[in-house]
Amino acid sequence: MRRLFALRILVLTLAAAGAAVALADPLPVERRSEQPGGAAIVVKSIDLRRDSIVLAVTIANPSDREIRLNRQRRFVLDDDAHGVHYLNPPADNPELRIPPGAQLAGHLVFVGPLAPSARRLTLTSSAEENLPPLTVALPLGGQPGTSDVSQADRADGTALQIRPVVATGADCLITLQATNGSDETIVLNQDHGLVLTDEHGTAAPVRAPADNRELVVPAGDRLDAVLVFDCRSLDTSRGLTLVTGHRSAGAPDNPDGAPPGFSLKAAVERHAAGVAPAGSHATVRPIDWSFVSAAATPVAAIPAVPQAAVPAPPEAASAVRATVPAPPKAGARLGAKQLAALLHAVKTQRGLRLAVPVDALFGNAQKTLAAAADPLLGQLAELIAATGMHEVVVTVHAGPGSQQADSRARAHAVVAWLERHAPDPRPRFVAATYRGAAAARDKRKPWVDVILRRNYLVPKSRSPASPSPGKM
Repeated sequence: MRRLFALRILVLTLAAAGAAVALADPLPVERRSEQPGGAAIVVKSIDLRRDSIVLAVTIANPSDREIRLNRQRRFVLDDDAHGVHYLNPPADNPELRIPPGAQLAGHLVFVGPLAPSARRLTLTSSAEENLPPLTVALPLGGQPGTSDVSQADRADGTALQIRPVVATGADCLITLQATNGSDETIVLNQDHGLVLTDEHGTAAPVRAPADNRELVVPAGDRLDAVLVFDCRSLDTSRGLTLVTGHRSAGAPDNPDGAPPGFSLKAAVERHAAGVAPAGSHATVRPIDWSFVSAAATPVAAIPAVPQAAVPAPPEAASAVRATVPAPPKAGARLGAKQLAALLHAVKTQRGLRLAVPVDALFGNAQKTLAAAADPLLGQLAELIAATGMHEVVVTVHAGPGSQQADSRARAHAVVAWLERHAPDPRPRFVAATYRGAAAARDKRKPWVDVILRRNYLVPKSRSPASPSPGKM
């Protein structure tokens, strides 16, 4: 049986206080770490974003065996403020596999903002036997801090960030961001458990948004919200505390479906009455995925790979391949395992993932599904029903020269078809768009990525006012 070792790859030192929360240009780094005969990595820059930390990297594997840096979701950034940032992996390579002799370049996205008090980051990975550790120090100086942000991080990869409470007489407003880097959906307002409390223990529940009353945050997403509380009963003279899981008996690590436990103190700013919005509102957005592809030219800081050892294009080495499934035999009723095999679905920590060429669904059309797509989408609908997945995310990866609007329209077309044919209770369907600089550099043929996630609903029972997953 092979042993697993924690691979200590990089150590990043944060020289400035509050470096985590500021938005700035990516910091150039140009540092490397390598081992003879083992993996080698170059970090070219670090980008501290609102919802993630992004490393521009080049990785080489001059050895004669494949390595998997994100095996069992073990490719993470740890800081010294109890924050853990899990990799939001490439859609077509969730384990971050690097074939023998391959050299990849791209951007690695780690979920969650850097904590204001963090001064050090360590990048670690799962590694199989005989892969030696890699270590390098990376200074991150000169980043201005933001003093009015409070943040709490949990070991499961979730983070909550708030700004000072705005008191407007009878109402209190709080601006909140939640990022979910865990592999399960989190629910911040389960059983009306998200409250503001004062120093005397008096609690005021949130006036929950009508379209997301439980403040559900799927895995790999972020929630941005402005929340309104009735604070007439609260003593706001010495600040307030935002608490999640106020009415839950669950432990902090979310056993038995308990909501994640956060407790954040916030100062109170007073404004004239009438400034508060009519009600709370919240928006859920996907966090960018990582992207890596075969490096176009050798990088001097990485040992050169002999040209004969360079493998086929990256799609040939992907963990998820865009493949048209073979039709089943007439009249055959297939089970979940048979359907997954037929669709070439890959098992992940979150459920299943599969990829289909855009041509197989749209033919020559830009935005309209072809008639030939019905049997394939029918198999996908049967797989969703057979596995009881709670969330389905459809992302169209456009090829070079394609318009983002076309990709968005195609994703919505696939989702609309699945929604019409999905059984009850329906899962939550999400039409996502692959965007950003990484998407512009993606030279692969257009393909459709489908993620089937289980455990969408964390609580064992939903409150009557909560929307069903298919309605959110």
